[in-house]
Amino acid sequence: MQFAVSAVLVIAIGFREAICMDLVVPLYKWPDLGQHDSMYDAVANSPVQTVAIINPTNGDSNQCAGTEPHDTTWRSVVELFDGRPLVKTIGYVYTKWGNRPRAHVEASIDRYFACWRVSGIFIDEASTDTSLCSGNGSYYKELYSYIISKNTAAEVVINPGTGVDFDVWRHCSTRAMVAEVPMVAEAPASSWVSEFRTSGHFNPQGSTATYPAGYAIVLVYGVPTEVQMQEVVRQAACESITNAGGIMVLSEGGSNSLPTYDQLPEYFLQEAEYITSSWSAMCPKYPGMNSYTLAPVGGVCWWNTSDNNCEQCHAGSFQCSWTGCYKHQCSPPGGGACSNPCLNSHTLAPTGAPCWWNTSDTSCELCTEGSNQCSWSGCYKHQCSPADGSACSSPCLNSYTLAPSGAPCWWNSSDLNCEVCALGSNQCSWSGCYKHQCSPNTDASACTNECDTSRRLRGSPSV
Repeated sequence: MQFAVSAVLVIAIGFREAICMDLVVPLYKWPDLGQHDSMYDAVANSPVQTVAIINPTNGDSNQCAGTEPHDTTWRSVVELFDGRPLVKTIGYVYTKWGNRPRAHVEASIDRYFACWRVSGIFIDEASTDTSLCSGNGSYYKELYSYIISKNTAAEVVINPGTGVDFDVWRHCSTRAMVAEVPMVAEAPASSWVSEFRTSGHFNPQGSTATYPAGYAIVLVYGVPTEVQMQEVVRQAACESITNAGGIMVLSEGGSNSLPTYDQLPEYFLQEAEYITSSWSAMCPKYPGMNSYTLAPVGGVCWWNTSDNNCEQCHAGSFQCSWTGCYKHQCSPPGGGACSNPCLNSHTLAPTGAPCWWNTSDTSCELCTEGSNQCSWSGCYKHQCSPADGSACSSPCLNSYTLAPSGAPCWWNSSDLNCEVCALGSNQCSWSGCYKHQCSPNTDASACTNECDTSRRLRGSPSV
């Protein structure tokens, strides 16, 4: 068995040099040019590279009168943004996740390029179904080709509001809004990252960077303060989060309310100035930590104040660990975020760290300094050990399983002999049949183990 020395400090640094970002601002308000605190005037006078998304009634009211918009109010908008070298406009269209007739979308695109002087198109309500961007004749590939036929340098931004498979969608877009999520109320600024990941948005693309620099656009709303805005910007720039090249942070909206995109935050000018100032990306010191956890270790354990091997929690959150069981994660009251199995003293997290044999695979265990991963290619153990391997007690696990036992069984929550599953996976066991492995939510394709009537696996946590 081969081992690799844990590299916690290397993981913690996560620095992105030469960060280049622009603002991407949805202008979903009826034009208010010349008014006090005009949204349009503020964006037109942005001191940094800015993409303004113009939206005349969802792109359905962008009629032309010759080479000018038919509505004289919108003519003033076009004139306002003309001659602004730092600001370019792109026109809003919607696709109903690939269900809107393409001819209707193309008609709106025609009008934008005919009389609105746009630099590109913003495609909202975009699907993440890769079949709609694969092969000639596919919905989004045809739209992309249609837009590029109007202007070979056009910006084509898709907005699924979630992560996309870059290897597919780079053929149908120049950029994508991969996160349109809130900062959780009364939580740390990093809570948007947890919302992004746990909603199925996080989508690494076979390297330490999630997306190529410049491709991803991030929109985070419900961010009340300037300081928190700065943290969100730095987090979005982190290669291991979104590697974003476009950003918009808003104060309106929140966990229970969507923004209307008809107002700018009070800190808009400060946001514009900040993204071009000198700063480094803010990457997670410990990969795989949820938004309630400051650090997986270094906190005083609630049951023993002389034991400081427990998790450090954000205000309002509580330790998941208990006597004899270290989980190295925190949760709101009730324990709903306590997903880790019990971990040995060498393991900080069962997943989230680059595997020693393949650094683009982040499904491996995070180890304490001086400890090594137990996993090897094709065998995930989700635990760490001293160099001699003496603490590697788990059997080989599939990628859906964090531990073979220790979780409440789905049919009996007082029975803790069932498998601990990764996010998006379900237990394979059922009443009277313990399989100690998990499978995707959509099917039982990974449920290959035979029934175990002993209810125990060698090396599984005792309860």
